[in-house]
Amino acid sequence: MTSREDLLAAVRAFLREDLQPQLSGRAAYQNRIAAVLAMLERQETMGPRIEALDKAFAEARGLDGADMPAAVARALRDGVLEEDGELRRYLRQRALIRTRMDAPRYGALGEALGRWGDEEQ
Repeated sequence: MTSREDLLAAVRAFLREDLQPQLSGRAAYQNRIAAVLAMLERQETMGPRIEALDKAFAEARGLDGADMPAAVARALRDGVLEEDGELRRYLRQRALIRTRMDAPRYGALGEALGRWGDEEQ
C-alpha cells in the first residue's frame, strides 16, 4: 500500500511540474492554491516535532517554552544559558526541521541533512 506522504508527493509533483506550465489565469491561480495545501500539510506533520523538541529543551534548561527562539535569545543575552554542544544540537535540529517545513527545496538543505540529518531524530 502506498503511503499518504508518497501519494501527496506524487500529486504535488504532477501539479507543479506537469500541470502548472500549461495553465494560465484562474486555473494557474487555483493550482497555486494547491501548493499552499502542501505547506499546511508540512506544518501539520512537522509542527509537533518542533513543539516536542522545544518542550524537551525548555524542560532540560528551565526555560519558558512558550516562544523558544525568544526564550533562548533572552537566556543567552542574560547569561542564564551558556553556549554548549547541547544548545548547538538543539538549534541545529530546530533549524533543520523548520527549513524542511518552510523551504523543503532550499539548496543547502540537502547538504545540511547529509551532515546533520542523523541528529534530527
